[in-house]
Amino acid sequence: MVGCFVRIGIGKSENVPVYRLCMVQKVECGDPNKHYTVENRVTHKYLICVWGSESSAAKFQVAVVSDSAPLEKEFKQWLREVERTCSYRPSKVNVKEKKEAIKRTNTYVYSAATVKQMLEEKKTAPSRPLNIAVEKDRLKREFEVAESKNDEAWMERIQTKLAELEVLRRARENNVKAIRLDEMNRKN
Repeated sequence: MVGCFVRIGIGKSENVPVYRLCMVQKVECGDPNKHYTVENRVTHKYLICVWGSESSAAKFQVAVVSDSAPLEKEFKQWLREVERTCSYRPSKVNVKEKKEAIKRTNTYVYSAATVKQMLEEKKTAPSRPLNIAVEKDRLKREFEVAESKNDEAWMERIQTKLAELEVLRRARENNVKAIRLDEMNRKN
């Protein structure tokens, strides 16, 4: 959540993990093709965090965020950095407001629009290989609906998607053939 603090793993010193207490400035979606795994889930989201001044903003994978509470030493380091750079330091009122916001997120009810957006994001993320046959079948049914409504633009979009799927199918087929040939060459 933007404005909250996270404990970011920044590396090791003398074989001991080193963490920085950072404030989340923004949550960004990266390139869906450059995904990574966090707790058995695939994501392409990144945290833009600051340590001290705004100019220290850096992009981190969610995977480097610790789920442990920050140490007193880490808090004091952050406090010194904030004082050194004359940076933003949340007040008690800010902290109380953020606690309330966190409580609200725990009881948040997703709207239909939010769920739709999440599903669209999930579709674009390559977390699992696309089943071309299933997708073609779905698009053909969708085409029938568009045809019954006489929606030319919708039908054209579906035909474009079907053509893209056919290109993808051929590319996969050629790739499989190339792999088999390579295996045969290695055996010989």
